[in-house]
Amino acid sequence: MKVKTTLIVFLFALVITMIGSLFKILHIKLGPITGGILLLAGILLEMITAILLLIKLLQTKDFKDFFNS
Repeated sequence: MKVKTTLIVFLFALVITMIGSLFKILHIKLGPITGGILLLAGILLEMITAILLLIKLLQTKDFKDFFNS
């Protein structure tokens, strides 16, 4: 997976986490979707993308080429 794609997925996970916290604060429930489920999904996605970025960073020899890969 390219770095730019991973960063986009990470930003999407941040949005899911923010929406989940908003659902939690306002006690909103949309059928089976609750704030806790959105928070869990967002945080898990953030962790996975952070691990992928760290692996990619450790495998890159030159830091300047990191964002171009």
